[in-house]
Amino acid sequence: MEQTTIIIYVSGALALFAFLSFILLQLRLKKLFKGKKASDLEYVIATIGGKLESQTEEQQKIKEHLNDIEKRLKTSVRKVGVTRFNPFEDLGGDQSFAIAMLDEHNNGALITSLHGRERTMIYAKPIEKGKSTYNLTKEEAETIQKAIGS
Repeated sequence: MEQTTIIIYVSGALALFAFLSFILLQLRLKKLFKGKKASDLEYVIATIGGKLESQTEEQQKIKEHLNDIEKRLKTSVRKVGVTRFNPFEDLGGDQSFAIAMLDEHNNGALITSLHGRERTMIYAKPIEKGKSTYNLTKEEAETIQKAIGS
């Protein structure tokens, strides 16, 4: 008789636990649905799925655009060096200058302006990997090094 009583108490406790779990589940489902039908929930899930797919496509477009920007950035002017100097002893002031404009790979151009009393001369020299095929003055070489170091 004692075993029967224990079995009844255990069964009752399990039934009470199952009933309380069921009530808690019902409350959670009620909170989730908030008075909506299951078909509304399916619509919400489908809408979220569509938005997620759209965001994935948009993310891919952004990655492609970023790659394009990175390619263009490598060939844009990223390093600049400027040197002012006086190439002629009979003139006062540093009116002459050299400007080096280089990309990420130290390719670009060097522009030099020599200012004299009678005229100003401007020269342009191509720069590849930090060097020029043309002879450089010490000011021009200094300017390229300033740009590379910037």
